[in-house]
Amino acid sequence: MKSNQIYDDWAESIRYRVWVTPDEAIVMLQNRPHMQEVVKRAKAMQNKITAGIKPELNPDLAKVKLD
Repeated sequence: MKSNQIYDDWAESIRYRVWVTPDEAIVMLQNRPHMQEVVKRAKAMQNKITAGIKPELNPDLAKVKLD
């Protein structure tokens, strides 16, 4: 996941935030296999982007602007 901006206050700021690598996240999520699968799929997609197999931005999603 790529982050362009980090906020001091966010919707779920009662939770803590920790930045880890995908491999570290997989270890941390050992008791939540469904979440491990999400991280593994994200890591696989990032590998495809890095290898030039997939574009960094989905052209359809790039058109969407969030407030």
